[in-house]
Amino acid sequence: MSEFTYDAFISYRRSDGGPTARWLRRELQAFRPPRPLRDRLPSRLRIYLDAPYERGTTDFFENTIRPALLASRFLIVVATPDAVLRPTGQDDWIAREIDEFTRLPNGDNLLLVRGAGAFDGPLPGDLLKRFPHIEIIDLRGVGRFWYLNPLRAARIAGEKLKLMAPIVGVPPQDMPILRREEERIQQTRIGAAAGATLAVFLTISTLTVYALISRARATTALESTLAATGSLVLKLGRSDDSAVLSDDTRKNLVNDACDVFDGLRKQANAEARARPLLICYAERGKDHEALGEADQARQSFQKGIAEATSIHARSHTPDDGRSVVLAWNELSNFFERQNDMKALAASLKEADPIIATLESDYSDQSFFPESRARRLHWLAGLDELQREPLEQLSTLDKAAALADQAARKQIGQKQGRLLAFKGQLLMSAAEIANRAADADAALERLKSAASAMDAAASMNKSDDPEINLNGAAIYVMIAALETSQGNTEAAEVARAEGRRWLAALDPSQVMDLSDQERLQRVRNALDDSQKTPAKTGGQ
Repeated sequence: MSEFTYDAFISYRRSDGGPTARWLRRELQAFRPPRPLRDRLPSRLRIYLDAPYERGTTDFFENTIRPALLASRFLIVVATPDAVLRPTGQDDWIAREIDEFTRLPNGDNLLLVRGAGAFDGPLPGDLLKRFPHIEIIDLRGVGRFWYLNPLRAARIAGEKLKLMAPIVGVPPQDMPILRREEERIQQTRIGAAAGATLAVFLTISTLTVYALISRARATTALESTLAATGSLVLKLGRSDDSAVLSDDTRKNLVNDACDVFDGLRKQANAEARARPLLICYAERGKDHEALGEADQARQSFQKGIAEATSIHARSHTPDDGRSVVLAWNELSNFFERQNDMKALAASLKEADPIIATLESDYSDQSFFPESRARRLHWLAGLDELQREPLEQLSTLDKAAALADQAARKQIGQKQGRLLAFKGQLLMSAAEIANRAADADAALERLKSAASAMDAAASMNKSDDPEINLNGAAIYVMIAALETSQGNTEAAEVARAEGRRWLAALDPSQVMDLSDQERLQRVRNALDDSQKTPAKTGGQ
């Protein structure tokens, strides 16, 4: 198998085969071998499916589709009515893909799936003539929550195993093991999905019945169903309870819900909420990323930005504005995971004026200045940029001002959290100023950072070890700088403040090893600052 990039290539007509093709890819990618077969079967299948937003041009076929086809062990053809019919003058990509694959040494590794239409209806690419005895695997009726219908689930599960067995290489004698594993998976899915999806599924069914009464009621019902499904996407997108949903199950449920959401958007012709739409684009982007399809992943994240921006331009609501920011965060996180620091820096810079406009439009919201502050902090910390100290100082000062601005729009512990963040930013700026031999600028920022930490501590009802540790570190840096300038009295005052912060810190709360090491460095620096002038960068 190592000679192939993909285990299977799915060929389908976008107009009516997309839902079946996407479902099929998710199911195959979710396959994990049963324990008795784990040492003989692949742990994960790699399935190629072209992006639905790519245009079917000759260049696209030659540069993208053909290389993927040649690098696939199996070809899965999804037969639908539109897969056979092709308007005059248009290229028949399915027929071309079949022609290309059947010329290969592994050209007999062709599997046929009936996705829609009559079971014995016409087949694309003259398949019936080429393979008169080919077995047709009936996957009609697959889609959202298919496993909740026991009769349909039993039929589809059996058909799916016919497809999966040759791809993963399961011999006939081991098929009972595979069937038992499939039954266990379906039971798990039903149990996991019952609480999260059954209520919404019943709501959709009920609303669909009412929708048949009249056009006006149908519109209302579809819009209500769209909102309910969007809420389901949000709930599943936020789910992190591994005791309830495994990662694979959660992904499958999110993708199923997103398919419902996409279909309802088209049927209702109604404006969708940006947040669930963003979750769908992000989930699909991460699926591409996991398969090493970086370009398609990036396009999906960028599509999320474009859709969120478009929806916000029409709705002008703070929630859709927040979705625009979150969409940019998804793209920036993708670049960081890809270790593409140049693209990451470009995305951080490009988004800043956009978020600044949202900040101005929704001046009562703390989310937007806080988001800008955190993204600027991110930008300042990119080592590979080799930025000038003055430029880094300017970025961190700007971020600190934004954190302060966000804090003024909050109260209580949330305000304290933002003030603590402001203190961290100023402490980082002071370290840069100190390395640039500007002790006065470093002291100025450290004193502002100390004030921010004092305010944060007073607003945080429970002792926060991170605030206490940062407060001690700030005063250690002040003490060292005052000592280096010969200000003995000021240095002693700073050391006393540092000891006060350390006394408030419960060492048992410092669980992280790096924090424990940092705590020891702060203690050592506090002792050293009483003896000799010291550099304090990196505290």
